[in-house]
Amino acid sequence: MKSNIVITGIGVVSPIGSEKIKFLKSLQEGWSGWGPIGQMDTQGLVVKHACEVDPQILRTRASVMDPFVQYALNAAHQAVKDARISLERWDRHRVGLAVSSSKGGVKTFEHAFHSLTQGKKISMMQAAKAYASLAPNMAAQWIARQLHVRGPAVCPVAACATGVHAIIAGVNMLIDGRADYCLVGASDASLTKTMLAGYQRMGVYATNRLRPYCQTRTGFVIGEGSGILMLETEETAKARGAHIYAYVRAAHWAADAFHPIHFNFNGQTLINMIETLCQQANLKASELDYVNTHGTGTPEGDRYELDQLNRVFANHSQTQFSSIKAMTGHMLGASGAIETIASCLAIRHGFVPPTMHIEKLEPNCHINVTPNKSNAKDIRYAMTYSMGFGGHIGGLILERGDAV
Repeated sequence: MKSNIVITGIGVVSPIGSEKIKFLKSLQEGWSGWGPIGQMDTQGLVVKHACEVDPQILRTRASVMDPFVQYALNAAHQAVKDARISLERWDRHRVGLAVSSSKGGVKTFEHAFHSLTQGKKISMMQAAKAYASLAPNMAAQWIARQLHVRGPAVCPVAACATGVHAIIAGVNMLIDGRADYCLVGASDASLTKTMLAGYQRMGVYATNRLRPYCQTRTGFVIGEGSGILMLETEETAKARGAHIYAYVRAAHWAADAFHPIHFNFNGQTLINMIETLCQQANLKASELDYVNTHGTGTPEGDRYELDQLNRVFANHSQTQFSSIKAMTGHMLGASGAIETIASCLAIRHGFVPPTMHIEKLEPNCHINVTPNKSNAKDIRYAMTYSMGFGGHIGGLILERGDAV
């Protein structure tokens, strides 16, 4: 892919920090957002822990907007401010949106469903408010309203790969010349009894902490939040003197149609995606300094991922890897966007975030997953990728920019 698309602004709402500096410090220090669930009653649930966002992020208009919308709005405003763009000066019709969610307003849905099962009547106004927060595209709609954006908008939904798919959609929008700027990313707020019970019944929710690539791993822990990035062409960025976090040197999505919730161990979907990304970027895999992995801590998922990564990188000791989900929790559709931001900060500040909570590495782990402590490293090229139920995969290769 011949691309001059750059990242000039980032906004983050996460369990380990809801602004750039705090998020960066947490990544460097290996701070975890894991703890007892405080935002709802867990009576009757086996699941008692998650990675929650500071409730101060939620606005008083929570009855109007689902938390996933509020998280996205907060992160979008951060990204615009961080990019140092004057909203009064840009052509609103040349600003695109690729912002989504893997599930949309599940908290709004569960609240409405609970009211119905309790025999409570829902007014027409309440129903309208619920619908306005339910669909995954509503975060983009609210961002467009508040920022007066009038350009093209798309809403990719690809399970836990949603965030990366949204970024790729924005990259393609700029390459095609449909916009000069694009806000991209995803948001999820899925800490509900329904979601927790479902993941617990599936056997994928951790009985303790999330431990990627660890022999004692038992599953993932839900995290909430949003990651939004400002993309633009290199020409517009340099013309206005913007600071560039990273160049998007490759972007690719793929799929494994083997099973709704499993990947094919006899296939090589992840390998093919990595090879395609390297070809697009005109790089060898050995030239990648850092790879931000999916790393959910599920027994099967980590085994598949390690099998694929070992086959590509086992002899490339200079490449380091890590999963930040042990710190943020699995932010579901928002994961790919948050992890792209983490990769940008790792490139800019010269460090590899740690894979926390590792007690004893999986025997089949033949790569350096940076266990339990961040590591200083000069990073020019970084890869980040996400995988989701339904076989969705998406990945990016980033090259260091000139941000301060």
